[in-house]
Amino acid sequence: MYNSVKFLPGRQDNVGDKSEGPAEKPSFLSTTTGMLTALATTIASVTALVTALYTAGVIGHKSPDNPAPTPVVQHDSSGKTPAPAPNAVVNTVGQPGTDSQTASWRAAVDSIEPGQYSLQSYQLNGQILPVQGVLMLRKQPDGDLQFHSQLHINNVNYWYQGMVRYRNGAWHQQTLGSNDPTANNIPIVIDLVERNGQLAVQSATTGVQMSWIKQ
Repeated sequence: MYNSVKFLPGRQDNVGDKSEGPAEKPSFLSTTTGMLTALATTIASVTALVTALYTAGVIGHKSPDNPAPTPVVQHDSSGKTPAPAPNAVVNTVGQPGTDSQTASWRAAVDSIEPGQYSLQSYQLNGQILPVQGVLMLRKQPDGDLQFHSQLHINNVNYWYQGMVRYRNGAWHQQTLGSNDPTANNIPIVIDLVERNGQLAVQSATTGVQMSWIKQ
């Protein structure tokens, strides 16, 4: 019988030949112990690198040495919402922010009496004109005044309706509807004063000055 032959590159061996040299010793990494040791060394190196990057602040979120204190909200034992601080500004439409402005707003709104008025005099740019008219004022819950007026000028009856509001220390009139082709809905600043049932209305924008008597 023939011995089986194993061919390797560059050499030919007979299996049954006992004249071979000593067997080669396996490398360190080819053994199980060597692989585990190399793996442990790699993990230790990666861990040390990550720790150094985290300490330097390159990765991760590092909390500040002196974090800002968390605000403490104090609750009233009665269960009611605490009142705002004395210097707090409350911004409300139609009501200015500070206490003094709010008091001024309230005083101005309370000084005007709602009801029906009759036109006593009408001036345009200082010239008295023969105009008759009536005015109805209705005060809204927010303090604004709704007006509806009728004027008889040169045998023509004109009607106007809109709102009068106190804003930023002054009265503003806005006409929202009218059969007067010259009327518009742009708010204008007016002087509005009532004394002893007499209502004085003046506008520097239009040059109109009117005096009304409460009915």
